[in-house]
Parts: sequence; C-alpha cells; structure tokens
Amino acid sequence: MLETLVEGVARRWPDRLAVVDGDRRLTYAQLRAAQAEAATGLLASGLKPGDRLAVLTPNCEELIITYHAAFEAGVIVVPINTRLAPAGVEYVLQHSGSAGLVVHHSLMDRLPAAAGDHARRTWVIGGDDATFHALRAHGAAPSPSPGDPSLPAAILYTSGTTSKPKGVTHSHASLWHTASNQAWTQGFGADDIHLVSLSAAHIAAFAGQVLCAAFAGGRVVLIADPTPADLLQVIIRERPTYLQMTPAILAETLDEVTDPAQLAIVRCCIAGGDQVPRATHEHFEQITGQGEIG
Repeated sequence: MLETLVEGVARRWPDRLAVVDGDRRLTYAQLRAAQAEAATGLLASGLKPGDRLAVLTPNCEELIITYHAAFEAGVIVVPINTRLAPAGVEYVLQHSGSAGLVVHHSLMDRLPAAAGDHARRTWVIGGDDATFHALRAHGAAPSPSPGDPSLPAAILYTSGTTSKPKGVTHSHASLWHTASNQAWTQGFGADDIHLVSLSAAHIAAFAGQVLCAAFAGGRVVLIADPTPADLLQVIIRERPTYLQMTPAILAETLDEVTDPAQLAIVRCCIAGGDQVPRATHEHFEQITGQGEIG
C-alpha cells in the first residue's frame, strides 16, 4: 500500500519537488528512483520482509528515502528518538528485534557498545565512514505491486517519560488513512509545502507531514534541531504553506518576525504537545491575520 505512494505521484508529476534538505533537492522521480534502489539494497543485504529496520537520524533526505525503501521492501521501519541516551537506544534495538540499522554519523555516540548484536547490518549516513550510499549500488527492482495493507509498516516508540518506551505498531493501512485524512481535512494539495521541523521519528511529523505531503503530491522541507532564527530563515527562503511545531518554538519564532510578509504564505499552523498560550494566539493573529492555530 505505502510502497506505491511515491510511485503514483512520480508518474503524474515526475519533476515536482518532493524533498528539500538544505541545498539538496529531490524530485518525485528522483525520490522514486532512490526508493527503488535502496529497497533493492535492503533485500540484497539479507533483510527479509517482516524484519525490523531501526533508524536513528535527524531529519534529512536519507531518512525519507529509508522510510519509502522500507515500505517497498516489506521491512518494518523502527524510528528511534534522537534524544534518547545510549541505554534508551539499546532498549529499542533489543525490544524491536531490529535486524538492521540506519544511523547518522553525528549520532554514532548514542549507540550501545553491543549494537552489532542487535542490528547485524548497519548503514551510516554522512561522515568519514558513510556507507548509506552502498544501499543504492544494486540498482532498482521493477515497480512495486500493492501489498497487504494490514501488514505492519512501522513501529513507533513512546517517549518513555513514565516507564520504558512502548512500541506502537502501525499497519500500511493505518498510516495511509492517517496521512490521507490529514490531507483531506486540511485541504492539502500538490502546491503545499510542509516545513518539517519536528522530528520525523515521531508520528506527528512522520504521518502528518512526510506521508501526508506525499499523499497530496506536495513538498517537505526538512530541518533538524533548528533555532527559532533558523526556522524563520528557512520559512523566508522556502515559503512553506504548512507549519507544525511546539507552542514554545512557535512563540519564539514569532518573536523573530520583523515583517508580516515573512509569514504571508503560511495558511495552516498546528502547534501541539502543550497548551498554546493566549499571547501566542494573539501574536500569530497579529502577524498573519489568521485567528486559529490548530
């Protein structure tokens, strides 16, 4: 089900931008090619449909490729919270039974010493020891056929603030319907640009932005651990129509605005995880003319 998501958009709009990661940009045709190559690489490595693939990386182009490649390969993706300490990472690796791991070079110090015991195959994004590119060295398989929508697609873990993190299994169908419902209720289309500033390892950005944007044929602009000043500069440069962030970051970003025109293109803003203060509501309305934050 999800394995055909990018394929469908790429057939209709091959040259439309799908992913923006700093200066790196992927069209839907390029994302489709990368997905197919990485899916072939995952299976060539010995992973089998139903195996778990852990992913420990900030928002980046490779994260999006990995998600869609896992869907195509029938591998269950296990995003890991990048703020977890090594003990938390080790717990998720063990509990999920992950047979593979995609990790960003900046987070190698989060891996437990025995990570190899739980993730026999490891691909590193960036840095001197980068190996992620090897996933795409096997070429691409034929276009995927729709699979069983009831099969698991992802296991997302809770934050573990009150006990050990709990793995929540999401099927292809549940993620598909979550993304499509978000696109339908918010009226998202191919011209919408989603600023993904929350970690795409969490369900809100994973399904509500990354998959939602692809479902509508829109674009995701990725940014990792931004400051409010960073966020505003990306907003000015990339002109997103949809923002999603915590109330605190939203308030601090609004404080950086010097001209209402900087947010003129924004038509939808969702702030969650905490109550949005009245002052933030009023400041947002003053700048944008919009009286509602989702």
